[in-house]
Amino acid sequence: MTAPPPLAFTAGSPRVPLPFLLAGVVFLALGLAAFPFVAGLLAEGFYHPDLLAVVHAITLGFVLVVFVGASIQLLPVLTGVPVGRTVLARAGGALAVLGVLAMLAGFTAVSWPAVAGGGFAVLAGMALFVAALAPLLSAARKDPVLLGFALAFGALLLNAVVGLLLAFDRHHILFSGAPTDRLAAHVHLGLLGVFTVAIFAVESKLLPMFLLGPVPAARRVRATLFSLSAGALLLASALAFRFSILPGAAFVAAAYVLQVGSLASVLAGRKRKEVDAGFLYALSAHADLALALLVGLTIASGAGAGTPLAFRLPVLYGFLLLCGWLLQAVVGFLSKILPFLVWQVVYAPRVGLGPVPTLKDLSPDGPQLFGFALFRAALLAVAAAVLWGRPAPLTAAAAFFSLSLVPFFVHAARVAAHVVHPRTFAAKEAPVAVAR
Repeated sequence: MTAPPPLAFTAGSPRVPLPFLLAGVVFLALGLAAFPFVAGLLAEGFYHPDLLAVVHAITLGFVLVVFVGASIQLLPVLTGVPVGRTVLARAGGALAVLGVLAMLAGFTAVSWPAVAGGGFAVLAGMALFVAALAPLLSAARKDPVLLGFALAFGALLLNAVVGLLLAFDRHHILFSGAPTDRLAAHVHLGLLGVFTVAIFAVESKLLPMFLLGPVPAARRVRATLFSLSAGALLLASALAFRFSILPGAAFVAAAYVLQVGSLASVLAGRKRKEVDAGFLYALSAHADLALALLVGLTIASGAGAGTPLAFRLPVLYGFLLLCGWLLQAVVGFLSKILPFLVWQVVYAPRVGLGPVPTLKDLSPDGPQLFGFALFRAALLAVAAAVLWGRPAPLTAAAAFFSLSLVPFFVHAARVAAHVVHPRTFAAKEAPVAVAR
């Protein structure tokens, strides 16, 4: 472990990624607004178009769109080279956003051709986006974080093709066997092979930077990312073609242990002792990921066979993986990144011309801390309702879960409001900002 180098979000204009981050927040709000109205369906099955719409609003609308914005900002920082193909990157990201909207409309209307058309737009948009960032990704051999982005983008394009094939399979039978097996493969490749790989890579850079902690050794980060990528591919293949999941699960478990070890070293050696709400979300997400992995192994062992648990445990597993891990981790990091970008857009040009706010002045942390406590309680409520398996408790718990993220949306709205209405700070109100 070595001390982190100075790092700032200055490579490239922050105005380019900011719209994508805000669009991701809007998609998350739409998905959570719909969640209570469809949560009762979890008592009957998860392979339902309305549930798939909510899942894709979170995975593609929120996480993928935020990933697009974060890539535009972080990759130039890591390489020291700005995105030269900004127009192509924006066009690809915008096409992917339109594709997500088309997919959500297709799921809601139960129009599989519309879902396939939207999926094709997402695939085309992300292909353009990857082409725009290709010169930066070409240095993946030199930096483990770039390696994580490259692996995640490769898995993303592969999984988009798989998703398209699943949509076509609804009308033109392409595969034999149960469609839920193929859906499970698609979910695992996306949640683990794409987004978890990206999160593991990003947090190995962001946590040391924000906490002023030691940076994990590059060899350890590479081993973590390769192990996770291999595990995700093996798991997806095992689920699709019905062979043993144990090799894939072993690789994923090894990656998790390596990542937690790296995070523990960062936390132990950090100079900034304060851990705010954003990091509480990001760090507690790892506990839910561990719980999801344990539930997954329980399912694989055949526990609960012949009982209602045989159906309810997979639903719990999916919820923990999607919301306990993925959603929570991205909310945590976005809570940190969004104020930084807005500060760069609005107040960085004013440094030296007069008083400017600190990052904390953009939005106080107190409501976010309250929101984190609500989120933890709501997560447990949904997990209990899933195990109970009744529509009414599922609906009530889902409503609680959606409401628990209102403080995050208030935080995002307060931060974004500075772009439209910048504030004037008196000298005694806020000293010249030091980016944290």
